[in-house]
Amino acid sequence: MDPAADVPISAAGAGAIPEPVEIARLEERRLADALEHIAPHSQRFAGGIVARAEPGSWMNRGVGFGLDGPVPEGTLDRITRFYETAALEPRVEVSAYADMAWVRALGDAGFCVRRFANVLVRPLADAGRLAADAIAAVDGLTVETVDHADPASVEAYARTAAAGFARPGLPPTDLDLGVWARALERTGTIALLARVDGVPASAGIVELTPPYATLFGLSVLPSFRRRGIQRAMQLARLDHARRLGATFATITSDPDGPTERNARRIGFAPMFARAVLARPGPGLTPVAW
Repeated sequence: MDPAADVPISAAGAGAIPEPVEIARLEERRLADALEHIAPHSQRFAGGIVARAEPGSWMNRGVGFGLDGPVPEGTLDRITRFYETAALEPRVEVSAYADMAWVRALGDAGFCVRRFANVLVRPLADAGRLAADAIAAVDGLTVETVDHADPASVEAYARTAAAGFARPGLPPTDLDLGVWARALERTGTIALLARVDGVPASAGIVELTPPYATLFGLSVLPSFRRRGIQRAMQLARLDHARRLGATFATITSDPDGPTERNARRIGFAPMFARAVLARPGPGLTPVAW
């Protein structure tokens, strides 16, 4: 039996976990800062941010609107212009704690729900022991911290991360590699690279935003899957966060998706949901899921 499976939050230091609405605000601020840094184009206004990149990119999204009360008049028009002038489908992520008048305004304007995302939370007190055991359980596995100042280390990480997310048969583009490399430039961002017998196998990021950390961007190359590497990398990132002073961590996943199922097995518990809404229109390119 997995020793970390289904560990209730109360069993590992619930006092370190803020209220869900505060975690929602922390997550929205972190997302806004990350998009502003990584996306080629972004604008901040009305307490949120809109960002865009090439057609179909996951960076084409607006976040942070409506968490601090009513959204100012004209905000929705600015959001739709930002995307439609670039022939992109307007896309807005809405926290469960967003102002309900904002949610209704999006619906009235023709936005429809495309998907949901769950934010899960876990305290970090036991992460060190579990990480060591998980790494030792995979033959030949080593996990290293990517040296931001070493171009070779950054490139190995970026190529592994991008390849793990690439569609079958399509190699990562220079744009993909650039996005993953830029992610490391943000303060508090730590990337880990896993190798099996010296060969890159998995890459992932933990981002420190005291008092918490966020796990994202984890990929495992197809030839190394189903060996326990994802579990080892999840726990290794949690242990890094713990050693740097974080008291809890978050991770975001499709409801009951592989990320959520794996996260629950190592002690994460769902905290709240976010809805992803978009307004379709002729000639507008949606995000490629």
